[in-house]
Amino acid sequence: MSSPPRPKSILSLKGAGAAGWGDASDHVRNLLNSIRSRTPTVCKPESPTARITICQAWTISLRLGHLLRWDPVKERFDLEAANRMLYREPRVPWRV
Repeated sequence: MSSPPRPKSILSLKGAGAAGWGDASDHVRNLLNSIRSRTPTVCKPESPTARITICQAWTISLRLGHLLRWDPVKERFDLEAANRMLYREPRVPWRV
């Protein structure tokens, strides 16, 4: 059994009877329709990448305790210690 949301006011952001926060059926439907019709999807592929980058940059900044500057063209930070956190060697037998 899941615990109630905190704060309860967050429930007002979601319409009653609406799909849950993790429901991606509309996105999947749009992707399949786009493949069939060869039209662009509603969400550009770059959009989630940018959002993940922001979350990862925030996490690295917190772990290092430094305010960081991100160069979106070079995809690098202004601090080498932060750049080292952008990648780690996969465990054997996994490889990229």
